Amino acid sequence: MISTVSTFVEHQIRQQVPMGTFCIAPNGYDEELLESLHASEQNAEVFQMAFVGTIYDWHPLEIVLTAFHDWAVSNPQRKFELHFYGTNRNEEIRESTTKHFPSLKAVVKVHPKLSNQRLLERLSKHNALLLFNYYAFMGTKIYDYLALKRKIVFCFANDSGAQVLKEKYYSLETEGTSETLQEDLIRATNSGVIVENAAQLQETMNDLYAEHLQAGRIACESRGIEAYSRILQVEKLAEALKRVAQNSKTA
Repeated sequence: MISTVSTFVEHQIRQQVPMGTFCIAPNGYDEELLESLHASEQNAEVFQMAFVGTIYDWHPLEIVLTAFHDWAVSNPQRKFELHFYGTNRNEEIRESTTKHFPSLKAVVKVHPKLSNQRLLERLSKHNALLLFNYYAFMGTKIYDYLALKRKIVFCFANDSGAQVLKEKYYSLETEGTSETLQEDLIRATNSGVIVENAAQLQETMNDLYAEHLQAGRIACESRGIEAYSRILQVEKLAEALKRVAQNSKTA
């Protein structure tokens, strides 16, 4: 048996190992680490959005920053912060903000890498979580996002500028496998907003800000996220291993 995290990776492995039984065991989230953070109070004074992790060349960072910049210019009275945690482009984000997006200079906050516990504690205080499109693979942070029960803002499903970046930098050959894994998961769990393009991002920001202004928080009415806990994934893997062991005894 071969265990891997997604059907896309299974497809890649099958190019080298065409025979065999596969067990798909996604990464999932650490249930014990996150269960105490569900009830954390969101920041009621300032609407805060956060992003965590690696930023790849195909991610529409500049497009998103431009949309936030235009939104901030149109609404200078609004209290908003965009936090980046432990990215591989912290200095680039600082320089780009200073040079190209002056209205975001006081808005964008860049943080070094933190321990997972401290990071999750910080994220639980924020109101929404930014997620870039990974297309054919799920990534890992989406599971922590789900477990935190903070609304995910997914960028983008169909943005022309993002498509240009994908064609230039996204070199993976998906060969018919799904390129909407994150979108499908967000829809299945009702955990966020699928933003089509930069224009819709500004509309989404208007909606989220209005909700935060009225309620002091952003609601996330997610469902079925328990299916993505690591405890459950380990149980599935254990059952698959038992079947392998039983088959070897009878062979």
